[in-house]
Amino acid sequence: MHCPNCGAEVREDAQFCPNCGAKLTGVQVASQSPSKGSSSFLDILVLITAGVSFVFSIIILAGALSVNSRMNSFVNSIISQINSLGADMSDSTSQMVIQYVRNGISSIGRFITYTGIVIFLILALISLIAFAVVSINRKLNKMS
Repeated sequence: MHCPNCGAEVREDAQFCPNCGAKLTGVQVASQSPSKGSSSFLDILVLITAGVSFVFSIIILAGALSVNSRMNSFVNSIISQINSLGADMSDSTSQMVIQYVRNGISSIGRFITYTGIVIFLILALISLIAFAVVSINRKLNKMS
């Protein structure tokens, strides 16, 4: 609350202004309303934050989608190196082990991909909500 005489901040239960000494009883003490400058600064801050989170969400999504193919390439390169050392990978046990490794790597890749998609959706939703809040705030400021 602020003194109507000098504008100094006063307690709600104060009877006199501590700055100018004006009597406050029976007087409507003016409350401070947020200035349009601070509102637009917050709007800009929210928009920048939303934009950055959206960019990060796209980066996370792109990384998550490429993980599966990179992991399969990694397994193939390991198998090629084992073959180049002269190991016999044609027996059924070796093929079964290779298949288990591929399935495990594939499962991890799918998990990372789905996690990346979920993170993308959450950050995109946060960005949309932030844009909506700023838009509503601007409309409310124009009305007042």
